[in-house]
Amino acid sequence: MKGFTGRAKLKQIAKLYGPFATVLLLGAFIKIYLRSLADLPNELADALITAGLIGLAIEIWSKQVLIDDVADILSERLVGYRLPKKAQAVIGNLVLKSKIVLRDYCATFQFTRHPSKSGYLMVRMVISYKALNNGMEPTEYQCGMSEELIYKPKLESLRHGSKTYSGNTVPLIDTATQRCWKPTELTLQPSEASAGPDSLKLDQFCIVNWVYTMEMPERYTTVVSFGAIVIEPEVRFEPLQELPLKFYASQDETWEHSEDSSIWRYSRAFIKDQCIRVWWEPLGDSAQDA
Repeated sequence: MKGFTGRAKLKQIAKLYGPFATVLLLGAFIKIYLRSLADLPNELADALITAGLIGLAIEIWSKQVLIDDVADILSERLVGYRLPKKAQAVIGNLVLKSKIVLRDYCATFQFTRHPSKSGYLMVRMVISYKALNNGMEPTEYQCGMSEELIYKPKLESLRHGSKTYSGNTVPLIDTATQRCWKPTELTLQPSEASAGPDSLKLDQFCIVNWVYTMEMPERYTTVVSFGAIVIEPEVRFEPLQELPLKFYASQDETWEHSEDSSIWRYSRAFIKDQCIRVWWEPLGDSAQDA
């Protein structure tokens, strides 16, 4: 309930807790001032006090658990009705469990020639965004990044909230195929989805900025993959002067790009694990440049 009490006005809090507090106080009044009367007021007082305490306990500690449990039960019957259970689970998880939303998302590709490998480029990725919690309760947020080991990824720096880390200070985990960076979690307080950027408090958002490099062929394709819901992302391409490159990004009905621009914008939302595919190649290699 901390998230609600942090956002609610005094009138809303009184409306929520008032009935339980009234019952509790009435029971205490009867218990203290009418105890010399018959047994009925004392028994009534005990019942009122008990009811008030139970009501407050449910409202403060148990309500969200009950709501989540009921929501899970209802989602089986309402979300993706008649779909297989596994499909319902995927949709239900997206609808009921998604809290983190990324805004002002921008992925920038910067290219330089590889110092020693012919036909290869050093690709410097700069990925920035603002993470918000659009759930009802405070939630722990840990930004993370992973890249394929075959690209020899190397982290330069990370800004995570109010802290900035050099590449070698961020905890990393190497699997058989991937390198993953995972900094310390921080707590994000809830905010309304419609809240303007100037109305957010410092504990309601987290600014993230990743900078890392990879080795990739000068003619290649890769993806910008999202780890949470992303609103209207943007992909930028900074061309290499000594090796002119043609850069492409995947198209859809919301895709915005002009021929002389190095920016691709998408005026829609992407869900977790969706991606934008990008391609690049030396200018003159593609069929349309021939």
